Amino acid sequence: MAAHVRRFTGVGLVALLALAGCGTTSGEASGRSSSSAAAPSAVATTDPSAAASVQEGVDVYLKLLDTFVAASNAGAADAPDLPKYASGQALLTVKTILTTYREQGVRTQGNPKIGKPVVTAYSPATAPTSAKLTGCFDNSDWPFVKADGKPVDNLGPQQQAQGPSAVNATLAKAAEGWRVTELVIEGACPA
Repeated sequence: MAAHVRRFTGVGLVALLALAGCGTTSGEASGRSSSSAAAPSAVATTDPSAAASVQEGVDVYLKLLDTFVAASNAGAADAPDLPKYASGQALLTVKTILTTYREQGVRTQGNPKIGKPVVTAYSPATAPTSAKLTGCFDNSDWPFVKADGKPVDNLGPQQQAQGPSAVNATLAKAAEGWRVTELVIEGACPA
């Protein structure tokens, strides 16, 4: 299992953000991923306030993916809203990937399929401040194109379509709200 773990560094995040599958939603005509339109993930808890808080974290994760997809499709090297949704390793990774694409003169086109994330853990049980979730991201139909919209022949194996992959995210809640702090692709989407 450890051999299949890829931390999102450099161009590897695109593989993450291009994932979709399990419980996917389709993209909107606006060119943005419609992951935020996905049905809320089930948060298994008997404490309604804990469930609502963790769901806020899930919503932040989905907004991060939407923001990344929009920036990647626009060929932007950055997106001003990224710090609203990510910090630490996750923010650095997303920004590095966008910068790399921009430097290579490529952007993405269309929408990846983003699956409904599932909360796998959170703590503490009341007033959670950390959570982990697993989702799916499929970049099979999210191609790279040049600035003029023409297809890119070959950017190398790390930037080619990966198909549906599991996305594991760690989230933390601070005074300013929930942020995605870590993103990892680990194998195939859960069934």
